[in-house]
Amino acid sequence: MKIIYSFLLISLSSIVLGQVRINEVYPLPELVKETSGLEYFKGNLLTHNDSGDATFLYAIDQKGTFLKQYLVPETSHQDWEDITYGNSRYYVGDFGNNFGTRKDLKIYILDKQFKSKGTIQIEYAKQQSFEFRRQHAFDTEALIFYKNSLILFSKNRANFTTEVYQIPTKSGSYKITPLFEFDVKCLITGADFSKNLDLLVLVGYDQGKQFLFTFSDFNMENLEKNSFTKNTIPLENAQIEGVKIIDQNTFWVTTESLGEAPARLLKISLD
Repeated sequence: MKIIYSFLLISLSSIVLGQVRINEVYPLPELVKETSGLEYFKGNLLTHNDSGDATFLYAIDQKGTFLKQYLVPETSHQDWEDITYGNSRYYVGDFGNNFGTRKDLKIYILDKQFKSKGTIQIEYAKQQSFEFRRQHAFDTEALIFYKNSLILFSKNRANFTTEVYQIPTKSGSYKITPLFEFDVKCLITGADFSKNLDLLVLVGYDQGKQFLFTFSDFNMENLEKNSFTKNTIPLENAQIEGVKIIDQNTFWVTTESLGEAPARLLKISLD
């Protein structure tokens, strides 16, 4: 097993800017009522459910209309939380760990036809207990491809921060330790990175409120120098899940079904 060690620092650099603007809202099909990850695909979008589904990826257009479903062979589906793309490969994170009990966290490597090209197994170096609990630091729902590596952003249910982990894109088993910690004061559920814009975005929620975080000139080499802006998304009866960058100020986001509210695809922008 490969072990990645690091020294953990915490960033408190945040600015609350207020609300973003919701420009378009589209209901998503019942097939993806628990939509989680979001990625571009042939001019449209690709999503998947987080749990309770077979190993399917779903293509939707930019109005949320269902186009096609794709079976992903040689994989299992326990809690798929995010999807990202880089170097002609898709990476699907089956690493949801709501109650801290899982010992089989993994990321599937897929080619452009969604055929399996390997598996990355991960283990939190600091996790000692796997007993059922609601508050812990060992859950992740956000994944990006960054300069030939994968970056994970945790959903820390204990202190509402997000830890940053970095792993190779190659198959293998990795024991991971956080490189850095951002004090986001919410639960992070999705991420995207634009190489052309050097822009990282995260989404998350807390007590019914939905948030969009933007990190301009994001740099993994100097994590302590990154700062972020925090914006409220004016959306009720929702839980934010996936995010994709359109341009510097405009983004796609998805919300899963919550109560009587359907899953939705939204186009939002910074004021």
